[in-house]
Amino acid sequence: METFNVKWSKTIYSSTILVILLFIVITIFQFNTLGLWGLLIIGPIILFVLIYAAYLSPIYLVVTDDIIMLKTLIGRKVF
Repeated sequence: METFNVKWSKTIYSSTILVILLFIVITIFQFNTLGLWGLLIIGPIILFVLIYAAYLSPIYLVVTDDIIMLKTLIGRKVF
């Protein structure tokens, strides 16, 4: 069994920060435009997208004779 750590590149870090900032701007814009209802509509959608992205974020890879397992923040995928 071998374990390999997954290292994120500078592009991934930059993209992640950019998307989070974009979500913050969208949330503020919706709150200013539509008030509380806009925040109640957009807020859960943005939260779902962030949780789903965290679910897909790889942490490490485990390789054995039988399987390849990709460990993510919230789960794992076995191939």
